[in-house]
Amino acid sequence: MDKKSIFAMDGVYAKIMNSLWNLLMISVLWVLCSIPVITFGASTAAAYYAAAKVIRGREGKIISEFFHAFKSNFKQSAFFSAIYAVILAVLLLECYYVYQSSQLPLPMLYLFYGMVLAVVANIQYLFPFMSRFSLTKFALFRMATLCSFRHLITTILLLLLFAAMCIGVYLMPWGVFLFPGVMFLVKTFLMERVIRKYMPAPADDDESQKWYYNI
Repeated sequence: MDKKSIFAMDGVYAKIMNSLWNLLMISVLWVLCSIPVITFGASTAAAYYAAAKVIRGREGKIISEFFHAFKSNFKQSAFFSAIYAVILAVLLLECYYVYQSSQLPLPMLYLFYGMVLAVVANIQYLFPFMSRFSLTKFALFRMATLCSFRHLITTILLLLLFAAMCIGVYLMPWGVFLFPGVMFLVKTFLMERVIRKYMPAPADDDESQKWYYNI
């Protein structure tokens, strides 16, 4: 492979730089659009959708696909964002209270830790499902809850991936501009195996959904 082919418009260098740019944009858009807590869900669904379609599926542009998914899922995701925020706030306060108290048994602390992990695990599934399926709120929550237990190994890997992203950003604050995008990209490799189990076969005349099956 000569130098000209490497640096061509469709060469290896261009593909690497384009992927890096997409990861940076996903990270920045996800962080900025998640600052109002109520928009966290829409931002998460949009970031996953953009990573799957643009980076893995090689269709569309990262910014336009992100905001397309953001707008499409905003109303439904706002409900879940508010609910999850309240539940996590209460559980974390309970964890702190039990941790500080000398009168409450230690197993109670582990119970609350487990509940926090269960909620975070539910979040890992629900918003990617929202970006792909048109379901009612109850059906989405039920599907996310069942899958978090049914696909336990995937759930553990998703939690470890999320934890790695958080620790990475904590240790290297500059990573906030890259690590979230990497997390969403890696997440597609885990989630798409689950999502495909629940997707119907694509219609032959529906080209808009063919990319789902090419990643």
